[in-house]
Amino acid sequence: MNGFIAAFTLVGLALGVRSETIPVTGTVGQSITLHTGVTGLHGDYQILWSYGAEDHLLVDSDENWTKSKRYQLDRETGSITIHSLSPDDAGDYKGQIINGNGSTHHFHLIVEKAAEPSTDTEGSSPNSAADRKTHMVAVLLVAVGVVLFA
Repeated sequence: MNGFIAAFTLVGLALGVRSETIPVTGTVGQSITLHTGVTGLHGDYQILWSYGAEDHLLVDSDENWTKSKRYQLDRETGSITIHSLSPDDAGDYKGQIINGNGSTHHFHLIVEKAAEPSTDTEGSSPNSAADRKTHMVAVLLVAVGVVLFA
């Protein structure tokens, strides 16, 4: 019986019943799309997207339902776009396309903080002090020239 279970598991893996988890990284406030790699969906199918170990339902195409307006489903590819990312969006996502063949897609989303804009203008380039001196000398020469020729 153990041989049967092992053979069944190997056949299931070979048929693509289980897919690898794809790591993706997004930035707080941005949007990210979890791509299924499927194109041109047509016919009778259902698309489900869920989140976390408990598979909390986010999108159900049959019910034309989404948990939030931040989740946008592409019905031709089965991909989902998450808008306005927050740190709470980080975690595991599962997309299922259910039809005659069916497919399951797993993603692990990492959400990073947005880079803070630099307020340091000094030392922004190796020649920044020299550039400022050159600019000040040029302004001074123009000012002196205006006074001399006035």
